[in-house]
Amino acid sequence: MIHVSYFLRLDPYLASIENHDALATPLLHDVLKRGAHLLQSSAQFAQSIRNGTLKPEFFGMKEPVALCSTQYKYLLASCRIPALQEDLYRLYYDARYPDLLPRHAIVACRGLFYTIQVLAMDGRLVSSRTLERMLDECRKDALQKASGRTGHTLANMGFSTAADRDQWTTAYEELKQIPSIARDMSMLQSGICVLAFDDDHDGTGKFTDTHFSISDSACRLWHGSAAGSVHTANRWWDKSINWVVSKDYFGLIGEHAMVDGMPALNWCRFAFHDFEKCEGQTENETDL
Repeated sequence: MIHVSYFLRLDPYLASIENHDALATPLLHDVLKRGAHLLQSSAQFAQSIRNGTLKPEFFGMKEPVALCSTQYKYLLASCRIPALQEDLYRLYYDARYPDLLPRHAIVACRGLFYTIQVLAMDGRLVSSRTLERMLDECRKDALQKASGRTGHTLANMGFSTAADRDQWTTAYEELKQIPSIARDMSMLQSGICVLAFDDDHDGTGKFTDTHFSISDSACRLWHGSAAGSVHTANRWWDKSINWVVSKDYFGLIGEHAMVDGMPALNWCRFAFHDFEKCEGQTENETDL
């Protein structure tokens, strides 16, 4: 078995993918603000899928036909599960039981994985300032633990999800026998999405003026810029979606088994266009 994925390179200097002449707003120039924005818009997008309010895509000009939206249920809070002969795909939500829906996302930084709550118990979005604070805490903790790799059961395990599927399956079955790892992997697999900070921390968190070619972007998003880079472990390749943010590049990696590029592109459109329209509606936000 092989693992197939795709990537979408996003220009960090564009405020909207709909308006290619626009300059990025200050919101998108800061790594933490961008990460908080992505998590908040992802939580809103997940809610629209769960409650059935997401508008369908249409094909055709004269007599447009609504496209099937089945793939969207595999886009969020879902994960590919390694198994011998044939992998499984697990959904971690059921619209019939809204109280059981996952309310967290996963943050990856320096090969370590963290859980961040993005939806409050009452269904409101966690505020962007709360998300920025939690993301900053994750980055600082990862920087402190970068050398020792202590205190995290899944440290650098992202490498394993990129390995030969049968090898990963064998390791996965053994790891599940360790209660702490089984619990942490369940939390990771059930998260709404993964937000990967490729954090070469310089204390600023600001985007640089570096512009990469498509091939350079592919190397950075798929391989962490260099073979053996710590950023290669900074993904959970079995997750449906990995957002990747750094001060030099920005993009999305999609796991291709159950979802193709169109739903992911629609998610990008929502994150950088539709969500902006309702960003000022702070009554739907709450601090933690």
